[in-house]
Amino acid sequence: MLLAQSVEGDRLSRHLPLARLTQALLSIALLHCVFAAAGADDRIRPASYSGEAIEGVVVAPITNAPLKGVVVVANWYLDGVGVEHPKGQVFRRSLHIAETVTDSDGHFSFSAWGPRDVPSPAKDFYRMDLQQPWLYFFRGGYYFNSLSNGSPGALRTEPRELGPPIRSSEWNGRKMYLHRYPGSEPEYIEHLQSHGVGLFAGCNWNKVPRLAAEFIAEGERLRNVRGSNVILKLDDLAETYGGVVCGSPRKILHEYLVQVPRPGPAGRSSESK
Repeated sequence: MLLAQSVEGDRLSRHLPLARLTQALLSIALLHCVFAAAGADDRIRPASYSGEAIEGVVVAPITNAPLKGVVVVANWYLDGVGVEHPKGQVFRRSLHIAETVTDSDGHFSFSAWGPRDVPSPAKDFYRMDLQQPWLYFFRGGYYFNSLSNGSPGALRTEPRELGPPIRSSEWNGRKMYLHRYPGSEPEYIEHLQSHGVGLFAGCNWNKVPRLAAEFIAEGERLRNVRGSNVILKLDDLAETYGGVVCGSPRKILHEYLVQVPRPGPAGRSSESK
């Protein structure tokens, strides 16, 4: 009886329409791809990240004179592109951001940190690309500068290239240059108006108070020299953002604004002072 049923089933399978059989095979293949992709995501998308220690020296070009008082920021941020953002916009949020100032030898350092979990639900679609961390440098009278790992274009083209959970900077232990502006205020103002803005968005400004104070002080100095500009002002900083209390910009930045030197129209008088 069982043999008869088996033979009959075999006859029926041979008479299934080709289209139905093809559809069934495609469905099985699709399910296999879905499960394989899910497993791959689990392997390559870290649930947490860490950052190794960073140190370096900031100097003037040509002379290699050390620059004291340069604000240095290290930023490890997450990029988010997923179904929550159907237009494909890139949303960023800092996982860890730190700030320091160069000493009389132009030296700066950042401690290692982590592991730090990617916050939920961000972990479902956020990633840290291979350029991380970004380093930012600024002092009044000098151009804002930023450095990261590798080539910006090549490292952002493959969204599945997420890299390791422990990140290091290619600039660790190296010499970095900061260029003094040549005295053309309009060009310098335009440069400052187009750089560093994203670092002060939301409540981020209270994580980089020295950098915010340096931008505010330089914007104020340039307004006294050239008139109106849209370089960062105290009133631009948010006290609350998305229901989160950032704090009072005037209270938090007061001690740093007092410390910022006010250079004359030609910038500071010495490269190393």
